[in-house]
Amino acid sequence: MKAKKILVIGNGFISDNFIFQLHTQFDITVYARSVYTEYNNVRYIYDSVENINNLDNNFDYIYILFGHSRPDNITPLCDVIYTNVYLVSKIIDFANKNQSKIFYPATSLCLSESTRTLTNYSYSHSIAVDIIKRTAVNYSICYIHNVYGNLTNVYKKNKMVVDKFIECYHNNDTVLL
Repeated sequence: MKAKKILVIGNGFISDNFIFQLHTQFDITVYARSVYTEYNNVRYIYDSVENINNLDNNFDYIYILFGHSRPDNITPLCDVIYTNVYLVSKIIDFANKNQSKIFYPATSLCLSESTRTLTNYSYSHSIAVDIIKRTAVNYSICYIHNVYGNLTNVYKKNKMVVDKFIECYHNNDTVLL
């Protein structure tokens, strides 16, 4: 039986852990702007998502694991929209044209009914999700409630839940949310 072909777009904490779990069972290609971690039996292409149409596509699945993940207040909205909407749209078109199924992880904040309370990050995800749902592409969307990784900072004032768990563990405290 031929292994399923997977294209992982982006690199970092989530994609690295995903690849680590699957790289011995599937034919994986990583498409990213820079090196994060490399595995021996995984193909790596370092380029911008703007050039995704240059790829030969015979991928069964495309995992969109890149974007402005934690834009701060000084990250211009146009940069967040460009990355999290325009470039995601290019991937959706690529997947649709080649009949690949996409997987898109979106923040659970984009499920909000009110766009007034959304950050640039969650707002951009809500637009991308809307675009995905309006196309003919086969998709799965995972709404992530709390993300953590190498950017976890237990010293910041507004921590994510996982950051609070880590802090309590290190301080031998009870977790209070």
